Amino acid sequence: MDRTPRPLAVAAVALAACTVVPPPSYQTPAPETYASPPAPQAYPPPQAAPAPLPPAPSYAPPPQAAWVPPPAAGYAPPDPAGTYVDLDEVPPADPAPSIDVFYDALAPYGRWEADPAYGRVWIPSSPGYQPYHDGYWQDTDYGFTWISNEPFGWAVCHYGRWIWRSRWVWIPDNVWGPAWVQWREADGYLGWAPLPPDRAPVSIPVERWRFVPARYVTRVDVADVYATVDPRLVYRSSRPLARYTRTPRGEIYVAGPDPAQLRARYDVTVVPAPLPQRLSGRYQPDAWRDHQLREQRRREEELQWRRRRDEQLRQQAEQRRLQEERQRFETQRRQLEDQQRRARDEAERSRMAAEQRRLEEQQRRIQEQQRVQEDRQRRFVDEQRRLQEQQRLESQRRAQDVQRQAEEQRRQQQVQLEQQRRQAEEQRRQADEQRRLQEQQRQRQVQIEQQRLQEQQVRQEQQRQQQVQIEQQRRQAQEQQRQRQAQIEQQRRQAEEQRRQADEQQLRQEQQVRQEQQRQQQVQIEQQRRQAQEQRR
Repeated sequence: MDRTPRPLAVAAVALAACTVVPPPSYQTPAPETYASPPAPQAYPPPQAAPAPLPPAPSYAPPPQAAWVPPPAAGYAPPDPAGTYVDLDEVPPADPAPSIDVFYDALAPYGRWEADPAYGRVWIPSSPGYQPYHDGYWQDTDYGFTWISNEPFGWAVCHYGRWIWRSRWVWIPDNVWGPAWVQWREADGYLGWAPLPPDRAPVSIPVERWRFVPARYVTRVDVADVYATVDPRLVYRSSRPLARYTRTPRGEIYVAGPDPAQLRARYDVTVVPAPLPQRLSGRYQPDAWRDHQLREQRRREEELQWRRRRDEQLRQQAEQRRLQEERQRFETQRRQLEDQQRRARDEAERSRMAAEQRRLEEQQRRIQEQQRVQEDRQRRFVDEQRRLQEQQRLESQRRAQDVQRQAEEQRRQQQVQLEQQRRQAEEQRRQADEQRRLQEQQRQRQVQIEQQRLQEQQVRQEQQRQQQVQIEQQRRQAQEQQRQRQAQIEQQRRQAEEQRRQADEQQLRQEQQVRQEQQRQQQVQIEQQRRQAQEQRR
């Protein structure tokens, strides 16, 4: 009977599912070519550390070709009859604001050309470039997410689609996804290939598919497994795997294999992890424009990645050691069982029983080491989740701070606008009041002037009538006196005539004086009227 416990295999798979890679900005691309798959060979051990890659080529601006507007992108799933998993939350942070952010970011690693069917497309520098090749799969809440080792993988592996035209050509779009691939499943194998645009009549060569044993699908060095599988042989017996996730906003992503099916069919335990925002193309809004903040976050992520990578390599070495001990124990146990079957006497059986007890004790020690290793693995996973949760909370806090600052600025601007509006209304009110007062003053001055003119006319009319009456009375008196004088003494006519002439001369002088006084009064009145008009103006 095989008494070897199962947690060892579970821990090995869990360790493979929790690996990490450096962010896309830590290394530069290396030219690569992809020939036909070689014959199957033994699985090579993972390397201790990746070799340094050559520097990125010099930047060349995008070609100034005539731009052809692309058709409207529709990212409906290719298989409506697939399995859908509804999520309770939407992805954190934001996707790419527009496809303009990809032009300069991808220019050092390829060239942009105008395509008559899809507008501007990006062509990698290496003719043999294969999407979704250099990296690994990590299960998240949104499905299997591709974590690329390439500095431009955050863009071409999570946005847009790929189309095969004797080489791979990338069609940009700002719709984010954990990985735009199509999956296939065979007996013990899983495979994927880039997903072409919807309703595009594109045929992907079979040798461009990537198939791996299902138990290795979450390994961090999954690229080393491609050479052990011939995709042309596996593809014939494979079948499509259609599984999608759907967010509350209606976004539909390709989810990939079901972790429960992997555990039931292939004894593969997948440990879900939070979505790594910067490794999967989802950035905070300020990360697209703030170079200093982006560099600071890059250094922090690099330090965290190196720490996790060292811990992971140490745990992988410990896991391999435990597997070797388990294999040696299995070999010894089988040898002991064979010896027990051949034993004929009691002494041999006693020796065999002692050997069995020794092996059981050794097995207990191995189990204890496995439990320690599993506890260490759980602590490592918990620590990784805690760090990612801290990063998520810090990102949310920064976003909230930025939002609060923006709201405070908007509130201050609204207060300033309200104050300016009130000041403008107050100024308009004061101007209206001043105009009203001026109008009232002008009306009062007009009324005063009219009253003054009316009174002056009345006085002049009264003076004229008085003068007429006085003149009539004087003439009557003179006529009576003349008649009496004429009757009494005609001798005094000459003297009276002289007196009369003197009186007439005096009367004329008095009239002249009165006329001069009236003229002066009229001049004064005219001057006063002009002064009043000047004051009103």
